[in-house]
Amino acid sequence: MKILITGGYGFIGMYSTQRLLSLGHEVFVFDVLSKPPSDLAANFSGATAIKGDLLNPLSLIEAIKKYEIERIIHLAALRNNDSKKFPFSAFKLNCEGTMNCFEAARICGIKRVCFASSVAVLGKFELFRRHGYNIDSLPDDVPCSPTNVYGVTKRFCEMMSEQYNNLYDMKIIGVRLPIIFGAGKKSGSRSSYYNELIEKSSIGEAISVRAVVDEKFNIQYVKDSAQAVVCGCLASEEVSGIFNTGGVVLSMADYVKAIRTIYPRSQITIIDDPNATTVDDTCIDSRLAAEVLGFEPEFTLEQGIKDHMATLNS
Repeated sequence: MKILITGGYGFIGMYSTQRLLSLGHEVFVFDVLSKPPSDLAANFSGATAIKGDLLNPLSLIEAIKKYEIERIIHLAALRNNDSKKFPFSAFKLNCEGTMNCFEAARICGIKRVCFASSVAVLGKFELFRRHGYNIDSLPDDVPCSPTNVYGVTKRFCEMMSEQYNNLYDMKIIGVRLPIIFGAGKKSGSRSSYYNELIEKSSIGEAISVRAVVDEKFNIQYVKDSAQAVVCGCLASEEVSGIFNTGGVVLSMADYVKAIRTIYPRSQITIIDDPNATTVDDTCIDSRLAAEVLGFEPEFTLEQGIKDHMATLNS
């Protein structure tokens, strides 16, 4: 199958490309970059590069027609921290860019677009507590009330995907991803310190982190994130909608313990700070994704940590 990935040279895009190629699909990477960063180029061997701007829908339509694309994975987006710093840019890329992707697919007769959404759409979990939800396992259809720019833009994408599905009989799928760790994640992102804890521990370098020690969060290894996206893309033709795709539910204390098990010389200091919360107990129920999309995490936390370093050192 011929599959186009927008933002394909990004963090999740790299692993999604690898997974699709390993499954025998033809992959077309649509990105504002003409080629991947030199240190990552080997990961895209076998994929076709297409330089294009998602904010110019004609370039996307031309690429779809030229290469006879059958399905689209949409990953191009401004990250959480950058969305907070540049909200108008976040609207342009995350909202307008997604609309351009949906519209290009519609014009070209493509039913299936799978896009990366986020648990950031959910908002403060205190709201769910007050309304009687089990916050240890929030379902896919829980009412959303995002509290940051990134979450608002992703919720817009979810709602517009529903409209396109209803109005044009499209089969757009959104997969909600939690916190993600893995080799290739850019420093400075909201959750990049999860990588730093692993990498510094591997060489015995001291590092401290402020956190609510027992606060639960959901974390996913990037190869499982790529699997979730690919499962959504390749799902049967009648499937559409939004799906939670979680990973491992744990606390910062649990995360550090797992790292220390693998790297005994780890020197991580957790500073218990009630004001340092960075997550809203993102404990989502992924059973629907398992039943409908066939998504099941392939990596335990420990396996993900080991594979992270193996990938980084390869």
